[in-house]
Amino acid sequence: MVIITATSKDSLKVMDTLNMESVINNIEYKAKITTYNLSAKSKFGEIIERESVVKIATGDRRGLLCEVKRIYQNYAFMHSCDLRKSQGYCVEKVDSCMLVTKSVKPSRVNARS
Repeated sequence: MVIITATSKDSLKVMDTLNMESVINNIEYKAKITTYNLSAKSKFGEIIERESVVKIATGDRRGLLCEVKRIYQNYAFMHSCDLRKSQGYCVEKVDSCMLVTKSVKPSRVNARS
C-alpha cells in the first residue's frame, strides 16, 4: 500500500508503509485500492479513521499531531504541516497513534422546509 505524495505528467511519487519514497511511471500503475471507508482500532481502543486528528505516541515523531488521510490494514497514512520532509506525509502503525479528535464530516442539511 502506498499514498501518492506528488504527481507529474509521466510519473507518481509515492510513500510506502516504511516511509520510503519512490517514483512510479504511470505505465506501471495498475490498480487503486479504495480506502475511504476503512478504519482501525488503536491499542488504546480508539477507532482511527480518515480525517481523524491523532497524536503519535511512540518513536521519532512522538508528540506530532497529524491528520489521517488513509488507513490500510494497521497503517495510518498521515499529513502534518510540521513535517518538512516528504511534503508533510508520514506513515505510522495505528497502534502508535492516540486519537485527538474524531473525523469531522459535514452533515447533510435537508433542503426541504
